[in-house]
Formats: sequence, C-alpha cells, structure tokens
Amino acid sequence: MNNSPRKFSIEEPSPPSQRAHDFKSLAENSPDAIIRFDKNLYFIYANPAIKIPTGILAENLIGTKLSDLGLSAHYYQLWKTEINKVFKAKKSLSFQSDFKTLHNRTMYYHALLVPEFGADGSVEYVLCTLRNITDLKKAEQSLKKNQDRTQILLNSIPDTLFVLDRNGFILDYQESKNTFPFFPPINLQNRNIKDVLPLIASKIMHYFDQAVTTNTMQFFEFQTTLNSITYYCEGRITASNENDFVLIIRDISELKQMQQHLTRFDRLHLVGEMAASIGHEIRNPMTTVRGFLQMFSKKIAFQNYKELVELMVTEIDDANRIISKFISLAKNKSLSLESHNLNTLIVSLLPLLQADAIISNKKISTQLESIPDFEMDDKEISQLILNIARNGLEAMFPRTELVIRTYVEQNRIVLAIKDQGIGISPEDLDKLATPFFTTKEGQLGLGLAICYNIAARHQAEIIFDTSPLGTTFYVKFKIP
Repeated sequence: MNNSPRKFSIEEPSPPSQRAHDFKSLAENSPDAIIRFDKNLYFIYANPAIKIPTGILAENLIGTKLSDLGLSAHYYQLWKTEINKVFKAKKSLSFQSDFKTLHNRTMYYHALLVPEFGADGSVEYVLCTLRNITDLKKAEQSLKKNQDRTQILLNSIPDTLFVLDRNGFILDYQESKNTFPFFPPINLQNRNIKDVLPLIASKIMHYFDQAVTTNTMQFFEFQTTLNSITYYCEGRITASNENDFVLIIRDISELKQMQQHLTRFDRLHLVGEMAASIGHEIRNPMTTVRGFLQMFSKKIAFQNYKELVELMVTEIDDANRIISKFISLAKNKSLSLESHNLNTLIVSLLPLLQADAIISNKKISTQLESIPDFEMDDKEISQLILNIARNGLEAMFPRTELVIRTYVEQNRIVLAIKDQGIGISPEDLDKLATPFFTTKEGQLGLGLAICYNIAARHQAEIIFDTSPLGTTFYVKFKIP
C-alpha cells in the first residue's frame, strides 16, 4: 500500500476544499464587489470590495438581508426581481444600473448574476459580481453630450453637407432643416452624386480636382428649376485628401431675390434723384408759360386761337403730371407719417375705383378684416392702392371682378389686390418694377415702379402670385 501524499495533475479536478480556497483567494483580492445570496435574499458571502459602494464591512454584511441595506423602493425591487429570476430560470443574467453611494455619489455598475447549484440540481445560491463602470459611463455621457452639441450645430446650419469619395459616391451627408425639394426623399448614402444632382455632377468633380490641386476651398453657383420655381444655390468644396471631399450646398434664392430688389431700387432711386434735381427747374418755366397762355386766352386778340391755347395748357398740365411721377421716385422724398387705418383709406378710395370699374363693365368687391392702425403717408398709400387696383382692372375682361382684401398674417398687415386677368407672362416677371417697362401703349411704365418705391419707404414688402387665372399683389406692412 502506497502511503505517499497524493499528487493532483492539472487534468484532474481540484477537491472541493481546494476550489473553495481558490475562490476565496480570488474574491478577496478582486476589485469587483462579489456577493452571494440565498433564496431568502440573505447575504451569505461578501468580499472586502463591497465596502466601496455600501460603506459596510463585508463581515458586518454577512447574515443580513437585502432589505436591511436601506435601499430605495426602486433599487430594492430591481435587485429582488433580478435575483429571483436567476433562482427560477436557473440561468445567468446581467444588467446595468446606478445608485447613490454612502457618500451620495452616483455610481454606475454592471451586475452579473450566476446560479450556484446544490446536490439536487436546484439553485442554492446566486453569486453576484458588481463591476464599477462609473468612469466608462461618464465617458459615454460626455461623448453623447458632445455628439448632441455637434448635431445641434449641424441642424442649425442652413446648408446641406455631403462627404463624397473621388468617384462621387456619397459616404455621409447632413440635410439642412430647409431640405431642398430637388433632393430625392430617400437615403442618399452610398448613392452617386450623379443620381442626386445630375446636371452639375461633372462641375462638382471638376471643382474637387481644383481643390486638390490648389489646396483651397472652391466656390461655384448653380441654379435648378422644379415645378416652375428656380432655385439658386452656392456650392463649396473642400478636399480632405486626394480620396474624399466635403461638398456644402446652400440655398441662396432669397439672397438672389434681395440682390435683384436692390438693383431694382437702385434704378428707381437713380431715376428719382435725376427727376428731383431737374423737375423744379423744368416746372418753373412751364408754370410761367402756362400763366401767359391763360392770360392770352382772355384777350380778345387771341379769341380765334382760344382752342389752341387751351390745348397747350392741357399739354403743359400733362407734362407736369409726368414730372410729378418722376419726382415721386426720389429716394429722399420726405414722408408725412400719421396714424391711419388702411381699411378707412380703402373705403374712401372705393368710389373712384367703382367709377373706373363701371365704365368698363367690371366689378370691385372688398373683404376688409379688423386690422390695427399704423403710421403711413396716406397720400402715398392711396396712390399705391389706386395704381395696383387700376392695373388690375385694365388687365381684366368685362364682367370680371377685382377683390381688395386686408388681414393680419404673422405680425404683418396685408393688403391683397386680386384681379381676374390673364396673368403676367414669365418673361415679364423680373421687369415689373423696372422704370419705363410697360406692356400698354402710351404709358410711361412708372406705376408699379412708384408702388415699389412707396412700399420701400414704408418698410413694406410687395410680392405677387400670378397664373392664367389672374394675379394677386400682396403689400405687407410691419405691425409696430
């Protein structure tokens, strides 16, 4: 019989006492908190690391129940539920949560619950490992905040951004809030820019090559038309390297319209300033001539020429009216601002317009909502209303109707004058407010130009909608 001590090979399992010793050695030195629960949620074992989250020594914890820890109802119910799941399902599970430590600091942990089986195959204990993931969670939260801030910044940019490779495939993109209607409503990632912007794809790739060659940002403009609406856009290209680049597209339609308005107003102001500088010089001799003609018309010697004299006086008066129209375009013309109600002004002008309408067998109706008073030069606004309304009447056929409306919209008082004419032809749209442009014979083409100038002096805006069924002019005044 061999009485020498038995040697254990690595192939053979260690005896239970050895395994228990190894477990205890590992657990005692583990940075993770390790706890063992029985079915009644008593602490059967706890390693020294348990003091960090609970503030309780391991030896003082053993023999107490989970409910003795003074956890909040939420956390107690969470732990009770998860531990009981392991007892019932006989399977390991894990979850993440947070809690307040003894020092009232928030700690995040990852819990792993493992069943420990008895001799009869039932779960006798549940072993729990708590790993402190507070630093990881804080890093994730910090990263999430940075991502959220970056996303907020991107969402506030009025541009659409693309990241493309050198073959024109979209690697990533960020649409602006005001998404351009000519971008298809689908996921654009991995699509080629040729499918998205086919008309300018070659231009984009050309400017990418330029950006790589010169190592500078490239700028270009383009326009596209959708549903009869023309969009003006600016493109910017920055090459990250030779293989990919960033394309930034901005809708500059409003800027282009503003530039056109400024150009139009510059023309108006130039004509007005010229008229103001020479108008009085012309009027003085004309007034003198008119006075002598009126004096001659009363003399017996000129009775045979009375009709000719009266014709000359009429022609001088017509010339005076033309000069007055030119002078009304002057940029620095003074305004006599007083508080008035636009509805009252329209009602006072209605008999004049009704007379014009009746003569041509047309109708005028009004839809005047309650609107506040505001400061205006009533003579100028009267001229604006008469000019637009009479233009509308002239554009209409007999037995049609002109409608004058007022209402408040988005903190603005709106004057809307709608005719039932044939609409404005597309080639004339950009010329409406240009001085001397007219489609009527014998007209100066200053009516709408004067209206735009009056609106500008009142810090108002004129826009219009037109179709073959008619045109509506909107004059929008700011509510003070």
